[in-house]
Amino acid sequence: MQIQESNKAEEKRIVKSALDQWMQVNNQVRFYKIAGAIGGGIGGLLLCVVLFQSLRAPLVVYDDGAQKVPYMAATKEFKIDEEQIRRFVTEYLYLYHRWDKLDPEQILKQIGPFTTEGLTEKVQTLLNQRRDRDFKGREVSQDIAHLKIKVSDKEIVASYDKVLHVSSIPLVMPSQASFQIVNGATTKWNPMGLYVNGILEHEGSQGQ
Repeated sequence: MQIQESNKAEEKRIVKSALDQWMQVNNQVRFYKIAGAIGGGIGGLLLCVVLFQSLRAPLVVYDDGAQKVPYMAATKEFKIDEEQIRRFVTEYLYLYHRWDKLDPEQILKQIGPFTTEGLTEKVQTLLNQRRDRDFKGREVSQDIAHLKIKVSDKEIVASYDKVLHVSSIPLVMPSQASFQIVNGATTKWNPMGLYVNGILEHEGSQGQ
């Protein structure tokens, strides 16, 4: 009798142990399911936030050093057309021909991001000659006026009046320049990737 009771007790202990293990495994599986569902929900929420932010128009801040102006940007295809080329040439001529002092290094620093290396060397030689030979020892400043730019499939021509002040004496020279523009790498300072590769300038021509 004692042996039978002992066997029954052992069987009950084994069955109880098996039940406890099964419940423990069941609880772990339930925990992993809940944790997985929570993790999946968080991941889905983060994915929705990322997609929403990527589709949302970004906020762009224009900072010119004096003030910061926020703008809402829009993703659009940007096409370099005649208007963009005309604006590019206009800004280039202002950087090249508007200065209060004939300082070749400063002028080259301004037009450098928009000029090919070969043309930069030629412009540097020209500016040095004007400073050291043509206007040596004189106070010189320059501006341009009456700027007109003609853009076609064959040529890019700008006509303007070059206003040169030599020792406070103003001299007006009608000028005309044809431009050779090439595509290159886009940079922070040159986002369109347009570079001036050649300038053929004639002073004394009548603007068209």
